[in-house]
Amino acid sequence: MPAEPPFDPSIGLVTRVFGDEALAASLYTTLLDADCTSYTMTQDLGDHDRVLEQTVDEVVEVQLDGLAEPTVRVLYGSGRAYGVDADGKVEEGDRRESWSEYVHVDGPFVIMVETATIDDEEAVVARIIADYLAHMNGA
Repeated sequence: MPAEPPFDPSIGLVTRVFGDEALAASLYTTLLDADCTSYTMTQDLGDHDRVLEQTVDEVVEVQLDGLAEPTVRVLYGSGRAYGVDADGKVEEGDRRESWSEYVHVDGPFVIMVETATIDDEEAVVARIIADYLAHMNGA
């Protein structure tokens, strides 16, 4: 995803390979079991903090075409990022409207695809995940 607006349309990709497949699988169930409607993350950057606030509208399991395992889709309602200087003064950042994040676990592989206003979104995400898995499995 771009660091600054406009965010539409866009795709972001993050992958992780776990040494422990049970740990990787736990991410999937943790997302589905969490009763989370919003979250805030604060990152200490030394001379200031970066704060990210996001609202979560929905967390659901989806079956994407061509993938053997289901995927978790997180629908974010909005997001706000801003800075806080050493004196506590808020430095305005940016805001985002709705976007989706898909989290797919297959063995040791966790693939997170973040999208904003992509046509035929689920088909695009399924293709990205399938291509990544094929590559990692030597196909």
